[in-house]
Parts: sequence; structure tokens; C-alpha cells
Amino acid sequence: MTDSKENSARKEAKKLNILLLAFRSFFMHDRWGGEDSKFNLPLPILKAYAEVSDEIRTACKIEYQVHPLDAEEELLMETIYRYNPDVIGFSVFVWNLEKSVQTARKVKYVRPDVKVIFGGPEVDDAQYLLERYSCIDFIALGEGEQTFREFLSWFLEGKPSVEEIRGLAYRRDGEIVINPPRQDIQDLNTVPSVFSPERISGNSVVYYETARGCRCGCRYCREGVPRKRYYPLDRVERDLSIILAQPGIKVLNFIDTVMDDDAERAKEIFRIVAKHNRNGIACGGYFYFMDTDDEFFELMLKANFRFARTGVESTAPTVLKEVGRTPGNVSNINAALPYRRQIQLTPYIIMFLPKDTPETFRQTIRDCYELGYFFLDFHCTRLRIYPGTDLYRHADKYGYVFDREPPHFVYSTNTFSYADFVRARHLVANLMILCRIFCEEDVPVLKAHGFDLFDAAEKIHGAVPEWRKCYCHTSEDVITEVDFTAGAYSLLGDYAAQIVTDKNALREIRELITRRSDTSARNS
Repeated sequence: MTDSKENSARKEAKKLNILLLAFRSFFMHDRWGGEDSKFNLPLPILKAYAEVSDEIRTACKIEYQVHPLDAEEELLMETIYRYNPDVIGFSVFVWNLEKSVQTARKVKYVRPDVKVIFGGPEVDDAQYLLERYSCIDFIALGEGEQTFREFLSWFLEGKPSVEEIRGLAYRRDGEIVINPPRQDIQDLNTVPSVFSPERISGNSVVYYETARGCRCGCRYCREGVPRKRYYPLDRVERDLSIILAQPGIKVLNFIDTVMDDDAERAKEIFRIVAKHNRNGIACGGYFYFMDTDDEFFELMLKANFRFARTGVESTAPTVLKEVGRTPGNVSNINAALPYRRQIQLTPYIIMFLPKDTPETFRQTIRDCYELGYFFLDFHCTRLRIYPGTDLYRHADKYGYVFDREPPHFVYSTNTFSYADFVRARHLVANLMILCRIFCEEDVPVLKAHGFDLFDAAEKIHGAVPEWRKCYCHTSEDVITEVDFTAGAYSLLGDYAAQIVTDKNALREIRELITRRSDTSARNS
């Protein structure tokens, strides 16, 4: 542990170099904008918040860098070595913990005296990380701005003492110490804005938040905190007027947990965006659509919101209740369905939720299919048990078997076995393939001929064994991401021949399959 004499010596020495690092995901080719941007929000905010302090701004040179996850190792190490940091802070998410740890470990070989501090959503189980990784010296828990600023003040001056820094975890005399938690920032206007033309330049995708926290309290989510805090609307307008004026931006993603938990505030944000969005930048956000009306969607379209995600999660009331979803915080995506041609709707459901069973999950899939969600940008994801969440603390209650290492996938529960998962995964894949082969307007035609897509998704494996060989899952996480070969069309015709007895009906179904195959071939 650094004592006060060492801290004083630092103050008298050269300006200290503070390096903030993040690694962006391989999988950030956003459906909302195509190509990913290098835009990072947490690091410049940490820098700006720290530099509010005259002492830190005078004594420290703070730089931040964002690297790809597959950054070439020696080039990365050389970049860090040349910067000669006294402190390195890593912004850690589920996708980059391993890369961050390995980088920190290697940095210690070439800069043994550097202090390494981790922060971000993936570090909530500080005890586990500090026990496992000796290269991590400190961990900032929760919202990191105040903790990081006080950490730098301690590093410079020895004040406040390290024991007084709330939200900080570290080692002392070989023992792990976790200080009391820090309250989240209540007045978000004290967080400096980091949006300027220079900051935004060169980014095709920009991320922006108008609020922090969430009212929902979902037990699987790190944001499950009832206290939500909002940036003042005049500040939001200043920021957005700068962002929306920049050439080259293709997509503006609002990263609020839920944009319309206050529908009237959401309307005001739509008005602000519409006022300044002269370049026609496409916008997206996460919505519940609980208190919407015609004016809400009219304003949304005027603002050029073209992408909307929403968490359906499950259609089983018992499952929703167990996960913390009450009638006031469930998705009402059906209110948005009339606008599906103008707004790309992305409903999400989650497999392995508490008390979900094969039967309740199957019913959720059936409900989503009958409501038409499979013909949208439908996502079924596999539950992850994230450190710091309520489910992480109470995993034993539900018999969760999951990986404590990223990406924290669940493998079974006391109501949903791994065998159940395999069957459910293939049911979702089958139905997804069928809804990509056929169009929504085909459904009533097929039903009239005795061909039900949901029944086909359940039965085609047994009826046509070769079917399993014609497709593959392309993601462990998103169950609905499936690739299939052209052979699926002929196999589908084979299945139809087994269940449709009327020759005319079978002929029409086969002709429809051929037309869809030809259309797919032309579009590929």
C-alpha cells in the first residue's frame, strides 16, 4: 500500500500519467446501424469528472484509448509502455474481462510499479476478482466517477485516506478490503458533458443517455435499481444539438434502460431530436410502450426513430412476477405493431428465467409466434447470471448451474434442465427458419391447407431427420441467430408431403415453397 510520503513525493515529481483503456466487442456490428463506431462514453466521462478537480487537472495527464478486442498484443503493449502510465484504469464489460486481465498482467512485466484499477459492469464481485487476479490492485464498484476522482486524489495527496473512499476494493497486508458502497450521483448535472464536434468527429454511430438507473428492478439486470435519475432537458437539448449537427453520423443510439417510463418526457425528447435532426440521422432506443398514444408515435417518427427494442422476456405471469416484472413494467409492444413498417421493432424474450419450465417457455414461444413477433427482428436470448445482480446472489434458490466466468451462461435450473434447453433451442431455431422462409401473409394460406408453422417447428425433426443437418446456430447467446442451407426448402417440401393429404393443397404448398426459394436466391 502506498503511504503518505510516497504520495507527497509524487506531487513533487513530474506530471502523473493516467491511462484509461477499454476494448470494444467483436459483436458490436449493430443491427441499428450496420458498422460499429469506436465511440465510447464511460472513459471521457471519467476523465472529465476527474478534471473538475484543479489538483488533478494540474498534476495529472489523463488519456483514454479504445482498442478492438483482437488488438495485436505487442503493438498494444508498446503503446502502453511508451505512454509510461502511473495508473491504468480498465473499463470492464462481460466481453472484455479476459482481455483486460491479460493486458494488465502483461503490463506489470514492463511497468511493474503501475497501479491497475478496474471498473465497469463486470467487476461487481470484487472479492472473487481480487482473489483470482493478482494484477488487479483496485476495483471501483458501482458508478465510478466520484470513486475514481477520490482515488486519484489519494494517489496524489494521500487524502482522503484509502479507507475513506467509498466504493473502492483493494488489498491491504494480503487481505481483501471492500469499503462501504457509494451512493449513486443524484444530480447528474454535476457530470460534465463530453459532447463536442471534436469528440464526435469520425464516428458513424454515437451513444447517448438521457438518464441513469431504472425503475423496473428486474432481478437479472445490473440496472435493477428503483431510483432513476434524469439529465435536465435543457442539457439534453444542448448535447443533442451538437451531436445531430455533425456530418457522417448514421445512427444515434439512446442507451437509457427504458426511454418511455415517463412517456411525456419521452415526447419532449422526440421534439428536441426532431428540431435538430436536419441530417435525418436514424435513432434507436429501448421502449416499453406502456403509456403511448397516437401523438407519441407521430413524434417518434418525426424524430426519425427507426429502431425500437423492447423486453417481452416471457408471457407467463408467474415467471414475470418472479423476475421482478409487475404490470407497470412489462412491454406493451402490441401498441407499436401498427408502426412496424416504419419502425424496426425488436422484441426480446429470455430462456432460463426463474420458475420458467419447458411448458411455460413453449407457451411463450407460441404466444410470440401468434402475435407475429417472429416476423419482426425477434430475439430469444439465453440468460446470463451477471455478478452484482439479485439473481447472482440468490442463484441457489432456483438451482442455477451457470458459469461464473464471462459470458456467465446458464446451463440448467431446478425447473429447466439442459436437455430441456436443447429441445427448446431447436424449437426456436426451427420456427425462426420457417418464418424466414415464409412471409407473414403466407400463414393463413398455409393454415387453410392444413400446414401450421408452429406444429411444423415442433415435429419436423422427427418427421425429417435430415432437417437437423441443414442449419446451425451462429450464437451461443442469441438463440434466434440461425443459418440454414438451401436444402431446407426441399426438406420442407418432404415434410409437407407427410402431413398434407390433399393433393391440390400439397401442390400449392410446394409451389409456394419454390417461390420463396427463388426469391431467397435472388436476394442473396
